[in-house]
Amino acid sequence: DSYSANASARYRFEEGALAGLSLYVNYNWLDQTVDTADPSQFILEELRDLRYGADYYSGPFTLQLEQRHHDSVLQPYDQTRFEGRYDIRPGPLATLSASLSHDYTDFQNSGEERHLTRATIRAAGRIGDGLDISGRIVYRDERSKLSTDLAGFEQTFDVTWRKGKTTITGSLFNGVLDTDETDSV
Repeated sequence: DSYSANASARYRFEEGALAGLSLYVNYNWLDQTVDTADPSQFILEELRDLRYGADYYSGPFTLQLEQRHHDSVLQPYDQTRFEGRYDIRPGPLATLSASLSHDYTDFQNSGEERHLTRATIRAAGRIGDGLDISGRIVYRDERSKLSTDLAGFEQTFDVTWRKGKTTITGSLFNGVLDTDETDSV
């Protein structure tokens, strides 16, 4: 059996000196039980996940700072995330955004620490009636204390066509990532 609950709240300042600032919190709770002759044969999850942060927007700019405490039997970790984003609408049916983010994750059980920096450019738009296209280019640089570092580019291109109740979607993904040489036994 799994028992879970979720609670979240967000408050956005619309006026005054703090206009554009939002504060938020999200809490997830999960407990699992098993009724069996030998419960030691199972690893059951007990999860308490607290995520909170603030974001601030001013015109096309958004800044975000977020902290996460993932208290878990299976894989506990703490994570800090920073992101800056710039969003514009070059036309009534098009969007363009650029972002830069950095995540630091500390996995307590293994001693692993991971730094992930991403620079992303996204574009989306509608061509004609019922044809949507979007694309994304991501540069990622991932540094790890215990495993292999990697860096490189990922590209995604999506096309969606709609006519009446029919929807056809196609996606292309390409990743070119460089990493250190590793040996395994």
